[in-house]
Amino acid sequence: MVAIRGSAIANLIAVFLQNFDFASGVVSDYHKYIDYDYEEYASDGFVMPFGDGPGGVDNALVGEQTYINILNYAKYEVYISTPYLIPTYGLIDALRNAALRGVKVHLIVPGIPDKKMVYKVAESNFAYLLEAGVNIYRYTPGFNHMKTILADQSLAMVGTINFDFRSLVHHFECGAVIYQDPSLKDIEADFKEMLEASSKVPTDFKQRKSSRQLCSLIKIISPLL
Repeated sequence: MVAIRGSAIANLIAVFLQNFDFASGVVSDYHKYIDYDYEEYASDGFVMPFGDGPGGVDNALVGEQTYINILNYAKYEVYISTPYLIPTYGLIDALRNAALRGVKVHLIVPGIPDKKMVYKVAESNFAYLLEAGVNIYRYTPGFNHMKTILADQSLAMVGTINFDFRSLVHHFECGAVIYQDPSLKDIEADFKEMLEASSKVPTDFKQRKSSRQLCSLIKIISPLL
């Protein structure tokens, strides 16, 4: 999703070494790989790659908190693309709160899912979000796998982190926070192109009763989805 040059590369190397050390049980010499005379770029922006780990390893849950912080930061407009929509309680509240305070929230989900049952559970969250004013779109061409958020054309996060418990709580993930960088214009253009190819979910959307009942049972194990 992104090409990174300059000193931000050190963060990516550190994330790799942390995972390598965790898996191998060794302690790497970080200075050997990180100490380097990186290229310098004249730019008003910043890029900060980061890593995140399962709750039992990294109790900070950096990915979830980054999404929540960006949603709380937004004042005008937010674009989001996620292939899965089974958010934690804190994240779904941040989505609703952003819309309720007047932020235009555009949430893009797949038009063609890869896991039908997981998609049904995602749809069970639609009404709750639509009620708060979140705009939800199905990406008509198929399955959008990008996990990206952009707020107010000034702050974004691109990474591997889905809006679901598996990514937010259980998995090793990574991402890059981008602030006031010229690349944000490209991200916005990408989102607008996706919206043009998407169909908007009506505000009165309701699942069938049978699907709602099934999803109510499945949500008991939603932290595992």
